[in-house]
Amino acid sequence: MSLTITNSTYNGVHAGEYLAAGLLSNDTVANGGVTVKANILHKQVLNVVSTAGNLIVDATCDYTPSGSTNMVEKVLTLKDFQINQTICKSTFAQDWLAAEAGFSTHRDIPSTFSKFIIEHFSGQIAASMETMIWQGDQMFGNQFNGFKQLAFIDTDVIDVQSTAITSGNIAEKLQEVVDAIPSTILYSPNMRIYMGSKDLQKYIRSLAGFASGGQGAAGIENKGSLWYNGQQLTVDGVAIFHAPGLPENEIFAAETTNLHYGLSLLSDQQEIKLIDTSETLGDDNIRFVARFSAGVQFAKGNEIVFRRNA
Repeated sequence: MSLTITNSTYNGVHAGEYLAAGLLSNDTVANGGVTVKANILHKQVLNVVSTAGNLIVDATCDYTPSGSTNMVEKVLTLKDFQINQTICKSTFAQDWLAAEAGFSTHRDIPSTFSKFIIEHFSGQIAASMETMIWQGDQMFGNQFNGFKQLAFIDTDVIDVQSTAITSGNIAEKLQEVVDAIPSTILYSPNMRIYMGSKDLQKYIRSLAGFASGGQGAAGIENKGSLWYNGQQLTVDGVAIFHAPGLPENEIFAAETTNLHYGLSLLSDQQEIKLIDTSETLGDDNIRFVARFSAGVQFAKGNEIVFRRNA
């Protein structure tokens, strides 16, 4: 059975939607862990306003300024990326045909071969963005600076250094993070403690036993490791946010409104194409071409806690 792509290129209305899925469907962004700034051409300024001194003073009949107001600019800069891949149609066609025939556990199968390929690469983009948002380092190339690198650079960030995290001491380590959060934002509705998968697992395991923290040897409701079923976790009343892109032993505490993720969605920097070269080169290949821009920045370093190993 032969299978061809009728269009020589595929960059119509769905292309933007699939690229949006790749850029927006990683866990940190999709679950509301950051503030999304879309449609940035290259840079966007984040204005940070702060006040000092006594703003409220005794009333008089005169206009007398009191206190001071300062404005600091933080710049969210996007970095341009591209993906160029040559794909043999027969390789992808086998997977797509098997899915279409029902040999798959996925309920939503792309209705066209083109969509199948684009969804595959959109998933790869999403996974890469999740890691880069937290661990990216532009000095290594092919990356923008993630929140971890930005925290290293910004001396205003509250730096908490401690010993490695284990299931036995994670409650203590999380309390160190909570203690370092400024009181002015400690119980803000947007405050989150961001943890990677391995550290989240340690916290869940600690709540399942160890006869500590008042849980008893069998943990919550005497269910041991079976108690957890995806419910919201907190530490001293502060919500925990699962951020798979964070490495082990590193924890962030910040308001979601302080962490910004910028992208070029819907701007001229976005492009996604499938180019069938069989008609021009006589081969059985497709070229996947994607261009997009993305980057992160936080506004107020003095309201971010970064916990790492000493």
